[in-house]
This record gives sequence, C-alpha cells and structure tokens, in this order.
Amino acid sequence: MGSLNSSLKSLESVAVDVNGESKSFKSVVADLTILEMDEWVPRGVIRCQEQCGAADPLNVHGYIIVRCTEGDCQDQEKFLRLDFGAAGILLQKGKTDGDFKSAAGIEYKWTASTLSTLGWGVGMAAVGVYVPMTAGVMLVSKGAMLICKGSGKLVGYQACKAVATLGDICDFVKENKNKPYNLSTWNCNNFADELHAKLLT
Repeated sequence: MGSLNSSLKSLESVAVDVNGESKSFKSVVADLTILEMDEWVPRGVIRCQEQCGAADPLNVHGYIIVRCTEGDCQDQEKFLRLDFGAAGILLQKGKTDGDFKSAAGIEYKWTASTLSTLGWGVGMAAVGVYVPMTAGVMLVSKGAMLICKGSGKLVGYQACKAVATLGDICDFVKENKNKPYNLSTWNCNNFADELHAKLLT
C-alpha cells in the first residue's frame, strides 16, 4: 500500500481510451470472459503480499491468486494473479502459482532472497530493541516471502464459495473500473481485500 506501489513496473504506462477508461480493465474483462466461456471455474483463492520495491521490508503490495479448474476436472488447473496499481489492473495466467512475475519487476533468485532476508534480519534485530512488534512483523513477512520463492508454491488457499464464477471477478472489475487509485482509500490492498472477500462470501 506504500507510496512506491504507484510505480510498479508491470503497471506502468497503461493506455487510456477516448472514454477515459484504462485499457487494462477492458483487457482483463475480455480475458476473464474467454476463460469463463472455456468453463474455467474458481475453486480457491489466496491473499498475498510482496515487495513494491527492493527497499521495501514490509511487502506492502497486495494481490490475489485464484486457483481454477476446467469444469469439474480437478486435474486441469489454471492460476490467475490479479494486481491493481495506479495505472490499472494486471491479470497474469499460469499453469502453476509459481509462474508469475513480480508486479514491481523484482525477480530475486534464491541466493539473493536469502541474503536480502539476512540483511533485513540484522537491521530488524536492531529495531527490535526499541520496537519489537514492528521487527517481528517485518521478519515474518520477509520469511514468508522467502519460503514462497524457495518452494515455488504458495500454500493456504481458501475454498471459493460454491457458486463462485469468473463472472464474479469480471463484475467486480467492471464495478470498480472508474475508481482512481488512492493511496489512502483505494490502493492495491483495498482492491485485493474486497475481491478476496467477494470470492469467499
């Protein structure tokens, strides 16, 4: 949710049409419509956080990943990642939930991620002397990110409501297409929280 979120590389310079609407929204709606016609159904959803920049220790950028199956065939999976930023919305599709690129363009290898976490660990140890709760949150957040990067697999999917469809996501995008990015009231985390809730209830 931090100020750096407005400059996420994957969301930069999204074109706007003559009606003032971001073409990213139209593209996402079109992709979701095709996927729904191909009978892909949302089965699980996970709410995630990642760094919005190399110097972000709190992983302030929020997004969701949706696990889909082709109809009732549980063996045919597709994963959808949805990010929201100042320039619009980004939809990524993958055969696994480890296929996605960071919205900030940060693609650390295992070694770099480990060194980064160790570096922050030393810094947070110093912070912990004065603000132990803040240090704890930072270290847990960084540790969770490291585990995801190392395993290549996210865990903790919640089951979508039984009647959930990709049309629900499409409707959510349409309903919010004209809401401008606002760091305080409508940022990546607000978007991810509300879409996450919509698929669960």
